[in-house]
Amino acid sequence: MNSNDSTFQDRLPPQDLDAERSILGACLIDEEVPITIISLLKPEQFYKGAHKVIFEAIVTLCGQHESIDILTLRNALTQKGTLEEAGGASYLAEIQASIATAAHCETHAKIVKEKYLLRQLIITSNKTINNIFKGSQSAQDIIDDTESAIFEIAEAELKKDALPLRDILKQTIHDLDDNNWKPRDGIRTGFRRLDSLTLGFHPGELIILAARPSMGKTSLALNICKHMAINEDAPVAFFSLEMASDQIAKNLLCMHAKIDSGKFRAGTLPAEERPNILNCVDTLSEASIFIDDTPGISPFELRLSARRLKERYGIKAIFVDYLQLMRMNERTESRQIEISKISGSLKALAMELKIPVIAMSQLSRKLEERTDKRPMMSDLRESGSIEQDADVILMLFREWVYNKEKSENVAELIIVKQRNGAVGKFPLVFLGEQLRFENLEMEHGF
Repeated sequence: MNSNDSTFQDRLPPQDLDAERSILGACLIDEEVPITIISLLKPEQFYKGAHKVIFEAIVTLCGQHESIDILTLRNALTQKGTLEEAGGASYLAEIQASIATAAHCETHAKIVKEKYLLRQLIITSNKTINNIFKGSQSAQDIIDDTESAIFEIAEAELKKDALPLRDILKQTIHDLDDNNWKPRDGIRTGFRRLDSLTLGFHPGELIILAARPSMGKTSLALNICKHMAINEDAPVAFFSLEMASDQIAKNLLCMHAKIDSGKFRAGTLPAEERPNILNCVDTLSEASIFIDDTPGISPFELRLSARRLKERYGIKAIFVDYLQLMRMNERTESRQIEISKISGSLKALAMELKIPVIAMSQLSRKLEERTDKRPMMSDLRESGSIEQDADVILMLFREWVYNKEKSENVAELIIVKQRNGAVGKFPLVFLGEQLRFENLEMEHGF
């Protein structure tokens, strides 16, 4: 029986011994089955101890490229001294005789895995209860430990099977636009040069928007977020770790109404602006923008919230402001390793939900020591594996921040990395009072 039986307090834990026997029997009668099952299950996922021992021997034989039948399996168990632990030769014969076909082995493997996951959840829950009654940990520490344990259980099940090329090509052809035989664009950002170079932000992409403080990266992200929700009719989620949700809402209102944000906060806007503001409130209220201002959110918490939003509202993009304010629940050896795990989790989330994740990031302060303070890829390298995890890296630069003789209204957006496209840079107009960025038109005159 399972070594954790005491954990289940004399109650029979979730298991299906018939499914386990069926899988082992299928491995003995069909030479193709072991490879399939080994890709789906691990020995520890079997409930019955004898079944674990038998499957371990099957895994070993498969790794040695040996044929698997009742004789080779019995010999392997005998050589290892575990034949009796496996139930003896008679039990092997019983397993083989109990199955007539291997046709349902994958379905049975899913049942075994499901029962294993339920047992793991019970073990984790009981550990949590025991820790509570011990009274040696704070509530937050217990919450963090429990979240980490459940996160590990969930992460272990994210592995996907390899797909045959023919299936991938079918999807590729399906995704081609019938009109011009080009791949469908991603979600447009509203900035023409950016959209021209990237074709929008695509499902599964991690996009990093990096800048030093005071450059306006949150405002730029909110401009893109608002455009996606209103102009592209795409529900979006904005996770704000630095700013409260009501402030995010006010900033969105100011940029959409094109009003002075300072006067709005101070309550000194002229009365004639009121109808415009109310109209913009109506427009923004109809937009599917979901704001989460949980401070120090962990990748696990963000993933849970994002999955709920995807299921309930069909969100098409996620914004995170900003990456360095996220925290892992478990302790890490260094902050660099922690940031690496966070960026990796954001990329995994984009791929899991099949939507773009746009994460703001701070840049190294070392660039302040250079004469030319325009950011470049090397300014990210102290931030773990962000450079490797990201599909697109954008860097925002406003020279006016360092040189007040330059125009306050000119910004530069630099594409320093694009996994599937060209790099480049282009100017944008920054209207600071209104928290807005615009495409640079000739009539702006900057």
